[in-house]
Amino acid sequence: MPWSPCFHYLDWQWRPFLNQVGVPFDLTMTMAGFYPQGGGELQAQIPGVARPKPLRLTKRSPLRSIRGLSAVGNLPREIAERQRRQALRRLHNLLPEGDPEVIVEELPAASRGTVLLLLAECEPGRACCFALGARGKRAERVADEAVDALAAFLGADGAVDPWLADQLLLPLALADGPSELRTSEVTAHLLTNAEVIRLFLPVEIGVDGPLGGPATVQVRPGPVDPSGLTREAEEPCSAGT
Repeated sequence: MPWSPCFHYLDWQWRPFLNQVGVPFDLTMTMAGFYPQGGGELQAQIPGVARPKPLRLTKRSPLRSIRGLSAVGNLPREIAERQRRQALRRLHNLLPEGDPEVIVEELPAASRGTVLLLLAECEPGRACCFALGARGKRAERVADEAVDALAAFLGADGAVDPWLADQLLLPLALADGPSELRTSEVTAHLLTNAEVIRLFLPVEIGVDGPLGGPATVQVRPGPVDPSGLTREAEEPCSAGT
C-alpha cells in the first residue's frame, strides 16, 4: 500500500531503533516492488528471543546531517537524478551549514516505480521521510513531498517522526519498564494502535497532545500474562486508518 513504510524506511529508521531497545535483526531486500503492482521481497533474520527494553527520547539535538536515497525500478535513471537535484536544491535551506547527501540507485524490481527517502539525524532524535512516484507525477513533486514532510518534522519539537512513534508502541508495551517519546505529530494511526494494544496487553499508553500536533507518548507496561491473554476486550475497537 502507498501508505505503508518502504523497505529503506524500515532499514534506515525502524531497524536501528528496534536494535536500540534490544530487538536486533537483519533486514535485506532481494527484490523491490512498487505500488500498485508490488512483487517485492524482503528477508529478515531475527536471532533468538529478545525482550524489549524501555526507551526515553523526549528531546532532540540540533540537526547534524541529512542523507537520502533517490531510486528507480525499471525506469530511466534520469528520473532518480531529477528527484535528487530537486531534493538537494531545497535541502540546503534546511541544512545551510552542512552538505546533504542523496545517493542515486537503480533497484532490481518486479514492477516500475520511484522513491525518494530522506533521513535527518539529530542524535538524539531522528526522522525519516519518503515519497513515492506515480504515473503522471513529476519527479520534482516526489522530491517536494519528501522534503515537505522532513521540514514539518524539523519545524515541530518532536524527537521521532510520527510513523516511528506508532511503530514503537507494541515493542515498548512489552518492555520491562516505562518509556517516553516525543513525536512531532499525533496521527490517527498512533491513537488506533494505542487502543488496540490496550485491548490485548496490561499497559497504560498516554498521548498528551491533540491529533495533528506534537505530543509526548508515555508507555507503562504491566505484568504480562504467560498465556498471552491478559484480559478480555471490554469495548469494541473503533475503526482507524
